[in-house]
Amino acid sequence: MRQELVFHESFDSVRARSLDPDVNPELAQVQTESLLTLLLGRSITINNGHAFDSRSVLYLLGLVFDSAAAVASRENVTELQLYRRHPPVIVRRHNTPTLLSGCMDQLNRLAPENRFILSAWRHIDDDDDARVNLARILQRIQDGAALASIALPDFVRADQLAYQQLATLERLHHYLREVPGVNLETEPTKWGVPDRIRFIQDNGITGLIDIANQVNCPEDQAEAIYRAIHNRRPELVNRTWVYGNEFLGQVGDAAPLVRELVNTLHNAQLARSAAATTSCLSTPPRSRNVLAEAQVNELALAVATIDPDLPPGQLQLDEAAPMSGVFEMVGMERNLNVRPLSTIFQAYWSLIADDEQRQLWQKSSDDVNRLLRQRTDGPGARFEFAEAWDNHLALLHDRFSDALTVNGDTLQLAGEHDGERYAQSNEPGRLRWASLDQAVAAGEYLDMLSQAAQ
Repeated sequence: MRQELVFHESFDSVRARSLDPDVNPELAQVQTESLLTLLLGRSITINNGHAFDSRSVLYLLGLVFDSAAAVASRENVTELQLYRRHPPVIVRRHNTPTLLSGCMDQLNRLAPENRFILSAWRHIDDDDDARVNLARILQRIQDGAALASIALPDFVRADQLAYQQLATLERLHHYLREVPGVNLETEPTKWGVPDRIRFIQDNGITGLIDIANQVNCPEDQAEAIYRAIHNRRPELVNRTWVYGNEFLGQVGDAAPLVRELVNTLHNAQLARSAAATTSCLSTPPRSRNVLAEAQVNELALAVATIDPDLPPGQLQLDEAAPMSGVFEMVGMERNLNVRPLSTIFQAYWSLIADDEQRQLWQKSSDDVNRLLRQRTDGPGARFEFAEAWDNHLALLHDRFSDALTVNGDTLQLAGEHDGERYAQSNEPGRLRWASLDQAVAAGEYLDMLSQAAQ
C-alpha cells in the first residue's frame, strides 16, 4: 500500500522553545495530534531541522521510543521489530548526507550573517564554545561511540533536558540507520516563502483582499498585512525578521498577523519538501488560539496553494473547510476518562505488537486512506467511505476505550501530561467532499471526515 505521510505545523521549533515556561500545551498538542495520525495508519514526517532543534519533536520522539521500549519489554518482540512493522517517523534531510551532519552544520554556523538560531538548545545559543563542543559530541556518536562512553560537558551533564534531547538524538540516529525507508532526502520545491511574498507584493493590496474574500479572513487584516510587508524585499520577509528585536517597532499592531502569515508559508514549504501526503497546517497551539490568527492562517493557506505562474484572472482557490478542532484543557470534559499520554502511546505499540489486531487495524486504515485518495463523488462512494470510517472508529474505540471517546461524529482523545490534563476535542462542521485535503490540512480528519459522506 502507498505510504501516507503527515506533516504537522505544531512541530515548529520556535513555538515551544527550551527555556519558555508553560510549554505543556505545545508539547501535549504535538503528542495528541501525532497519536491521532498514527492511529489512522500514517507515519509522521519531519525534516532534519525539526529532528534536531524542535523541543516539541524531541520530546515526542523520546515518548515514542520510550513507549515502544516499554511494550517490547513485556511482549515477545524487539523495539526494532515494532518500528519495522509500522515506522512511526520518516526523516527528510535537506542538503546534508546524514541527520547528525546536518546538526553539526547548524551548530557550527557561527558568523552573524549566517548564524543558526537555536531553539531546543537555546541555553547555548550565544555560547560558541558550547556549540562547537556539542557538534564534536555528535561527531563522535556518528563515528560509532555510545553516548554513555563520552565525557559530557556541564551544559549537558548538569541539564536534564539537554541530556534527554541528546539521548533522543542518539536513538533517532540508530533508528534511521536500522529501519529501512525512513531516512530520505527532501524533495525540491518550486515556490519558497520569498516567492509567495513577491506574489503578494506584485498583485497589490487589492489582490490580497480578493484572496481574503474567498476565505475566512477579514479585509482589514489582509490590508494590515500588506501595508506591513509591501515595501520590504521579499527575501527579508522571513522568520528571522518576524522573531527579531526590531519587528514589533516596525510593524506595530499587525505583528501577530504578519508572524502568522510567515509561519504558515514557511511550514507549508517544509511540508512540500517533506513530500507529505497530508499537511496539518493550523494555528498552534489550539489552547491559545486567537481568532485573528486563525483567520490569517486560512489566508496564508490560500496563498500557499496558488500557482504564481498563473495570471491573476486564472487563480483558483479550493474552498477551505472550517477549523473546528480544539485543543484544550480536559477540565471542561468531566465525563471523559484520562490516562497519561505515555500510557496511550504504549497502547498504540501494543496494537502494533499484536499480529492479529495489527492486521485488522492496518486493513481498516488502508481502506480509509484509499477512499480518501480516490475522493469519488456519488451516493455509492459516500456510503462506502462512511462505512469504512465508522468501522475504523469502532475499532479504535474498542482498543482505546478509556482514552478515546466517539460520540456521534465527534471524537475526543484525552490524556494527561506532567499532571495537566488535555484533550483533542473535535466537533462536526461543514465539509465538502472536494475539500478533504483542506480539511486534513486544518487538522480535522478525525472530527470531520465522517461528514464527507453526508
